[in-house]
Amino acid sequence: PSIKLKNSGADAIISAMYDEKSAYNFLKIRQEQFPNIPLFGDEFVPDHYMKPEYKDLYEDTVYFYAAKPNESFVRKYMEKYKTEPVFGAATAYDATMIEAKMLRDKGLNADYNDYLRSTTFNSAAYGKMTFDQLGGVQTKDNQFDLWKITDNKTVKI
Repeated sequence: PSIKLKNSGADAIISAMYDEKSAYNFLKIRQEQFPNIPLFGDEFVPDHYMKPEYKDLYEDTVYFYAAKPNESFVRKYMEKYKTEPVFGAATAYDATMIEAKMLRDKGLNADYNDYLRSTTFNSAAYGKMTFDQLGGVQTKDNQFDLWKITDNKTVKI
């Protein structure tokens, strides 16, 4: 597969490998065989790029990561739990609060799909938000930030 990729004329590689061993092996092959093809990754890149064995393997990689929740949520979370919220804490909180509001407003036997798609919610993760016809989040706020690794440091771009 690596020869096929190298000879494909690819303009870029998009990698979403959740298994760290697979990611490491792929990155070593990339470094040796096609280091000039730009690499784009996902929210798992920061989980291991700073480990010594990954030094330079992610150089110039661009990846996305969920935007930080609003500062009010972070402050309240830290006051209560004495630590910063982990990845997904704000969206888990939002899901719970949306469900509680839906049950308060509509009870147990309602058309929840219609309710979710016709209601605006104030969320910790995205500010004011609604759901589209497919159930995706719609908001004016950016849900993800792009980062680039340069000299083994991340820079928001």
